[in-house]
Amino acid sequence: MRAAEGPLRAALGGIGQPVRPVVSTVTGKEISATTGGIRELLVDQLTRPVLFADAIAELSRRCELMVEAGPGTMLTGLAAACGIRAVSMDCGGDDRRHAFATAVLAAAGAADLDPWFAGRAFRTLPLDARPSFVANPCEMRKGWTSAAELPAGPREQAAPARTEPSRGETDPLTVLTGHLAAALELPPSAITPDATLLGDLHLNSLQVVQLVSSVADALDRQPPDTPLSLADATVGDAARVLAGLSGAGSRTGTVEPIRPWVRSFEPRWVPFEAGEPAPVRWEVRAGAGHWLHESAAGGEPSGLAVALRTGAGPGTVAALLHEIDARRPRHLFLVHTGHPAAVGLARSVSAEADSCSVTVVETPDENQRVDPAALAGHSGYLELRCEPDGSLRRAVMVPSTRSAGAPLPLAKDEVCLVTGGARGISAYVAAALAERTGCVLVLAGRTPAGDPQVAEALAALPVAAHYVCADVTDTAGLVAAASGFGPVRALIHGAGVNEPRLLRDVTGASLAATLRPKVSGLRALLDKLPGLRLVLGFGSIIGRQGLAGQSEYCVANDWLRVELERWAAEHPSCRTHVLEWSLWAKLGMGARMDVLDTLRHRGVEPIEPELGVRALFEVLADPGAPCTVLLASRFPASPTLSVGEPAPMARFAERIPVHVPGVEAVLEADLALGSDPYLDEHRIEGIPVLPAVVGMEAMAQAASLAGGPALPLSVQDVEFRAPVTGERTVRVSALSEEDRVDVVLSDNAERFTAKVRAAGGRPPDQLASPVADGGENPWYGSLFFHEGRFRRVSDYVDLSAFRVRALINPGKPVPWFSPFHSGSLVLGDPAAHDATIHALLACVPHRRALPVGVARFSVWEEPSGPLVVHARETGHTADEYEFDAALTRPDGTAIAQWQGLRLRATGELSWPDGLPARLVGPWLSRRLIETGLADDLEIVTTGTGRKLVAEVSSGTVTVSAGTAADRELTVDDSGGPPVITATTRVLGAPEPVKLTIAAGGR
Repeated sequence: MRAAEGPLRAALGGIGQPVRPVVSTVTGKEISATTGGIRELLVDQLTRPVLFADAIAELSRRCELMVEAGPGTMLTGLAAACGIRAVSMDCGGDDRRHAFATAVLAAAGAADLDPWFAGRAFRTLPLDARPSFVANPCEMRKGWTSAAELPAGPREQAAPARTEPSRGETDPLTVLTGHLAAALELPPSAITPDATLLGDLHLNSLQVVQLVSSVADALDRQPPDTPLSLADATVGDAARVLAGLSGAGSRTGTVEPIRPWVRSFEPRWVPFEAGEPAPVRWEVRAGAGHWLHESAAGGEPSGLAVALRTGAGPGTVAALLHEIDARRPRHLFLVHTGHPAAVGLARSVSAEADSCSVTVVETPDENQRVDPAALAGHSGYLELRCEPDGSLRRAVMVPSTRSAGAPLPLAKDEVCLVTGGARGISAYVAAALAERTGCVLVLAGRTPAGDPQVAEALAALPVAAHYVCADVTDTAGLVAAASGFGPVRALIHGAGVNEPRLLRDVTGASLAATLRPKVSGLRALLDKLPGLRLVLGFGSIIGRQGLAGQSEYCVANDWLRVELERWAAEHPSCRTHVLEWSLWAKLGMGARMDVLDTLRHRGVEPIEPELGVRALFEVLADPGAPCTVLLASRFPASPTLSVGEPAPMARFAERIPVHVPGVEAVLEADLALGSDPYLDEHRIEGIPVLPAVVGMEAMAQAASLAGGPALPLSVQDVEFRAPVTGERTVRVSALSEEDRVDVVLSDNAERFTAKVRAAGGRPPDQLASPVADGGENPWYGSLFFHEGRFRRVSDYVDLSAFRVRALINPGKPVPWFSPFHSGSLVLGDPAAHDATIHALLACVPHRRALPVGVARFSVWEEPSGPLVVHARETGHTADEYEFDAALTRPDGTAIAQWQGLRLRATGELSWPDGLPARLVGPWLSRRLIETGLADDLEIVTTGTGRKLVAEVSSGTVTVSAGTAADRELTVDDSGGPPVITATTRVLGAPEPVKLTIAAGGR
């Protein structure tokens, strides 16, 4: 945003002072009480921290009600968190919220209501008036005839009153019956367990999906993965399925991953450009003659600039932490030449003093100058390295790209010395290493060897291990004890202490005590073990990220990193790694301190032990793995630790509860007819249904945020387990694996699942075809339920039950989402892709068929212009149909391809005026399959109702006039080869048409 300051300042040149009190979120004060005027404050707010709490507190002293203008309710929520009364106009959002805000303003006497009533019929009412409403005569007792005066007649038993479903009820049959009674407006007694949902109760398949999900929710159970399969079940069958569902579980608000994961991340240094200098008054802490003193300014300081000298010890570091906490500067600039505590100190300040923007810069020597003002325009945390030529690089974390093939540098009977005791992560990992290599484990800890906990821990290990009671700082005794079991060739250093302290409570002595086992003990061990081939230093994500109240532990872990990286550079023949572990489940400090559930609620997912070991071996197998790696499961981004770049805008990323770029993304979006107008044009039997292609677009958007490919890409192993119906919130979860991204779309249950991969090469070109003439196919509204933008099928070049070549019109440029959402699409025009699917419905003209899965959907470029669908059936049952289909340009070049696209019949379609002539052939082929008369007879019909022409793939077919009395299908096999006769109504024919087939096979 630095680059925008100059143009904005110029654009604001003519702006004057406000005529009413205005409070700035840059200063937290009234503008009239500040210097520099409103223009500079508007420029400053591009880069300066937002002091919203201060500004809202200043406003609250002047008024009792605050109103948020514009769309959304974010500021209202922030004000409420500060204890301030606030309402939002939410312009463009919920009309009820806007009306409520208007009513509140009216009640407060602070609103002009004339615009609200302008152009509307209304009349004023006194506030104390008692309204009188017109009464329904049927509700008045006067004039009724007494029951005794009515003539006697046959007594009819009164129907029991309908009952509304009760959420407290636990019997599935009772709850299901109650929901059915309410939905169908029937008495419960009319709904029997043997009544079929589809046939007897006349529900459609989508109503069954909604019903089963609602009942499962009322029973607090997980909805079934495939409620569509219950469409032709009885009420009793459905109740038994509901009874067998697992409970929904406790709803803690945490977002479950697709599966637990652990990945390695590594630091990278990327180029960084400094912005324009920011006006900061610096107070300087540096040695005499240091160039940083040139930045010092008079007046009240707003920033603290520090040069941490080489060799500064724990006392100096502790004193600096204490001073920063006491002064609470708005800016901290810390420059150093590789001090091992510098970065840990900066991260700790950023984590605990969140109103302070922190910049830490490592320079190659003390003479290298860096302008602190040029780096002070950011908020949050900035970690930089200055190169000898003066250029800057910024530290970022990226997911590791792993290779394999490196052997483990440890052999059978060689000794692996492990510090940190017998019960923690280091012992668990070392035991796994011993299982693989056959090495001898020597565990060292301060707990006496005779302690029962030590014996219990040793017995729980999968391999035999020796235990030595020794302090890691007693190096000579520890090395002598370990060497007694053989040559020490590996060191796993997990020793450490963690006594949480706030910045103000850190002392030189307490910091030195934290450093002693973590750093001093390691340094001494490395000096006395000259033959090492493997060194693993166990750090912590706290050292990488910082944590409030953990400044000592953060500094100690990052000090360990710096020391071990330097040692590794001097000993290239030894495999050396600093492993910065995240929180572990069941083991380690997190489990001992009983904070796992708390951290889960904050977005931290603990590492499952077996996954942690697997991740370690992946690092050791990678010959190019860097010295320092972060091994973590899910963790929330913070100013000091984030992976990759912020997520780009996307329709289905309305909210992003979880985002670890390159690894995992969880998106949420609220589907509504207003924000998703395509839903209103994709209704099945009146119910808005999320198109499968839009669901796959949502999955592709999530996959792209989890490291998935851009076009060309393939969406594979897709399962549409149940339709997503109506207005609802959907969640799309994506998790990257080695060669793919797994994706799940759900609402209250999993609906769609898929895997996203890079696409291979395009298939061979298809046959060239004519260009669609722009006309709309006449079967929309009967065969095709689609409306509006989805009406893209123009005509058919080829059509049978088993083959399709359809011409697709160019799409009109219409927005797919509301103006408040991003209109970007990963897969391109959904209507073109949907046309590929629904063009196949002509192959099954008498049944409603919906997509239920696809083996592979590949897209090489976004579809545009006139297109052609080429499809061929690859298999079928009576109710399922599988096709391979290609979406091409008219010249035959593939744009997209569907392989193994499966459609399933979910209901019947009626043609009261008769089938169109071209659909008679596909209808007859399907009916022969459904009745078992012929499984592969391809019949093609053309012409009109009066002049129907038919061709058959094997045998002969004749067309003649039939009668209404003729049966739909008959077969005569009395005189040799079977002769099949089919009779149906054909659109445009005055009488039924009879087709007589002497058939062979296709």
